[in-house]
Amino acid sequence: LVGPVEDERWDDRTRNAMAEVGPFVRAATSEELAATLAAADLVVANDSGVAHVAAATGAPTVAFFGPTDPAVWGP
Repeated sequence: LVGPVEDERWDDRTRNAMAEVGPFVRAATSEELAATLAAADLVVANDSGVAHVAAATGAPTVAFFGPTDPAVWGP
C-alpha cells in the first residue's frame, strides 16, 4: 500500500526499485483500504492501523510487533 507520504518522499529511483518488488495499491478512502485488505490472500504489516483494519476485515494477517506487547495491542 502506498500513501501520500510515500508519494512525497520517494524519488524516481526509489519508486522504480520498489516497482520490481510487486504492484502498488493506492486506497483513497478508508472504505477502499478495507476492501483492498479484505480481498488479500495474506496481509503482512507492522503494528499499525493497516494491520488492525486487515484483521478486522477477516483477512489472514501477520503483524510484526517491536517494543509493544502483541497480547495487549494486537488486533
